Amino acid sequence: MPINENISAAVFIGTYTTQMLIAKTLPDGKSFEMINQFTTFTNMMNRIDDGLISKEGMDRVLSSLHEFHEAARQEGVTAFRVAATSSLRNVPNRSLLLLGCQKEFELFPCVLSGRDEARLNFIGAITDAMANLPVVATYAGYNNFYFAYGTASKISGAFELDLSVAEVNDLFYRKPHRLNLFRQITAHAYIMKKLSVLSDDYRKWRGSLSIEPEFMAVGPLPFGCLALLSKYPAFDSIEAISAIPQTTSSLVELTRTLSAQTQESIIRMPGMDKQLAPVIAAGSMVLRCTLEMTGSYEFRVTPYGICAGILRSPSYLFTQPGQ
Repeated sequence: MPINENISAAVFIGTYTTQMLIAKTLPDGKSFEMINQFTTFTNMMNRIDDGLISKEGMDRVLSSLHEFHEAARQEGVTAFRVAATSSLRNVPNRSLLLLGCQKEFELFPCVLSGRDEARLNFIGAITDAMANLPVVATYAGYNNFYFAYGTASKISGAFELDLSVAEVNDLFYRKPHRLNLFRQITAHAYIMKKLSVLSDDYRKWRGSLSIEPEFMAVGPLPFGCLALLSKYPAFDSIEAISAIPQTTSSLVELTRTLSAQTQESIIRMPGMDKQLAPVIAAGSMVLRCTLEMTGSYEFRVTPYGICAGILRSPSYLFTQPGQ
């Protein structure tokens, strides 16, 4: 493909996935037209010894980055912007991964703060149609949870919580003989207690609104929930399926179904991606509790998160102080 100065790629190195979004910048400088996107389940924290990224996890990420780079070249990308999850800040051998990324792209990744991740997810989730609407954007990560709300012109709140899908998953599967109802109650109480630190600030903001905010769920786990609700592989038809609102009540029923299943049986459910199967029960419960905390009756799943936020506001990576 001929070189086009308006084609850029944003790459994000997450704990559970590595992602790239390729897009063409539109004349207004803020909007973009998606060309291609990639998500690879690298799960670099799958095997950690003394808080270090394992060699296997490192190799998976670097191999994925190389494949992304080759694909981007084929699409005519002229500019790369690369960011890495805030979870890496406390990993002693993170420099090996970051230097490997620099070698691949000739660009050292920006290691985000938790608040940066929350804000960039929000910026990425906002669409042109939501320009004047209040929006809530949430991302349930393998190690962290990000929550932001506001409008396209002002982010009123952006938070990182010490709430991880990995910990909730442990509540589900630490003792397999636990009764299904007890699993649900234990996980629900744990998550709601973690979310309670957000409730006062959020409700104050919510009380100032005259209309219900749009709830946007970002990331692979909401897509896994969407696939199970629609019984269709959501990653195969991202644009069409993500536009359809889903009800909180249907997600509640899904969490009950998943909590009664083993990880092996979840893999066989229609629409389930085997990479998400080990953590989908915990991920669905985190999403459910967030919807209940915010009083949301429905939600949308968006493919646009941090990578879209980086493309819409590239200077953000270099102007925001670490918090």
